[in-house]
Amino acid sequence: MQRLEKEREVEIRSYKDLMVSEKMTSNKQIAATSKSFQEVEEDFM
Repeated sequence: MQRLEKEREVEIRSYKDLMVSEKMTSNKQIAATSKSFQEVEEDFM
């Protein structure tokens, strides 16, 4: 039981779910939209 709880905690603290390729946007994809790079950067901030 403790082992399963510890494994779950390790998985929760992991960063593996942050960098999901489906959620990423390339520069080419941004260029295909009507937004400029400056507009995208401003939206980010």
